[in-house]
Amino acid sequence: MSNPLLLTDQLPAFDRITPALAEETIPRILATAEKQLARLETDATPSWDGCMEPLFALMEPLDYAWGIVSPEWRRVHETLQPQVVAFSTRTGQSEPIYQAMRTIREGDTWNRLDEARRRLITSAMFGARTAGVGLPTAKRERMGTLRDELAAASTTFSNHLLDATKAFALVLKSADEIAGLPPSLLAAASAAARRAGKDASSPEKGPWHITLEAPLFVPFMQYSERRDHRETLYRAFVTRAAEGEFDNTALIDRILAGRREIAALLDTASYADLILQSRMAEKVAAVDRLTDQLREAARPAAEREHAALTEFARQHGQPEPLKAWDIAFWSEPEPLKAWDIAFWSERMRKTLFAFDDETLRPYFQFPVVLDALFEITQRLFGVTIQAADGQTPVWHPDVRFFRVRDAAGQPLASFYLDPYSRPETKRGGAWMDAVLPRKRRTDGTVGNPAAY
Repeated sequence: MSNPLLLTDQLPAFDRITPALAEETIPRILATAEKQLARLETDATPSWDGCMEPLFALMEPLDYAWGIVSPEWRRVHETLQPQVVAFSTRTGQSEPIYQAMRTIREGDTWNRLDEARRRLITSAMFGARTAGVGLPTAKRERMGTLRDELAAASTTFSNHLLDATKAFALVLKSADEIAGLPPSLLAAASAAARRAGKDASSPEKGPWHITLEAPLFVPFMQYSERRDHRETLYRAFVTRAAEGEFDNTALIDRILAGRREIAALLDTASYADLILQSRMAEKVAAVDRLTDQLREAARPAAEREHAALTEFARQHGQPEPLKAWDIAFWSEPEPLKAWDIAFWSERMRKTLFAFDDETLRPYFQFPVVLDALFEITQRLFGVTIQAADGQTPVWHPDVRFFRVRDAAGQPLASFYLDPYSRPETKRGGAWMDAVLPRKRRTDGTVGNPAAY
């Protein structure tokens, strides 16, 4: 039990967890879970204690270990993912477990369960149906194949997007090319250049690398006076992974085809209809109605704002007029393009209200914002969030660790905070919310994770 991937009642020992350890351990966890699942299929009874609790218990070690395996460990992740997906499908397609859940759902004890347990059972039943429980053997097997293929395709898609983002850099070398860029952006662009091997780069003298990562892309589009560079960067951003070595076009076709086939296997009109069954909207028609309502309400205001922005840009000499040979046919300035919007919005805001993002930057430094967020949390929910850096290992030096306590100072929860962009390895927008262990009582049931 010294293996940190097996210690589900503790916070992950990230300093001891390696790709090699994951590659060795997760197949063992899967083998144990397979045996426990087979036993549960024989012994399950239609009750929470007789079905759901042992089901969650056998899944917990896998959920814990697989939740720690980083997608950045590509070879290991790609090796293990088919095994994990296959076990997930096998669990979802278990007829004995599904029938036990169905009996609970339709039985007299259903209304005596608390809301959280009813929700867990409902969610598990939906997952089983989407996994293909109840389908004929051939269709059930095809469902398993499709789920495996889609998981692999989605992972490759994400890898391609990350690689394409990393591969691009707009290299700036002269004062003309950095016109309008604030000092904070020049410092970040110089740091990006040094990461790319330009060790002599400095914020004052360059060279500067503008990448497609949001901390560089967004301010460049706001401040760069070089319209041609804004266009280059914008086009590179919206066409990421659309051609060449990292082209995702075929993967998109494959993913869409797989989803269509899954929907057909489950006799559902579309994959969107299938997914929405577990969402608040429930039906595609409801989503369409809401979208139409939002469009009708927002479009007039958006058109007025766009017209005002276009007029502001025209009065200030941009965008550039049409090419000379077109002047005889059309004397109006060229309309605003997608790569103009952020730039002129920032100029207009500064002109009308005498401030911009750079003016506000000193007041919204990250530590200040974080403290304010925690203070608001305390006011709203009566909890305190305390820094606990160094009390548990983390996966990167930038990562911080915090503990949440109630008004009496008793521990409620813990969380990691990983706020900084890392273009080389980190996927933008990624969240991890399931890694903290649940406290298991001495009687074997799962309780509140207060000790963590």
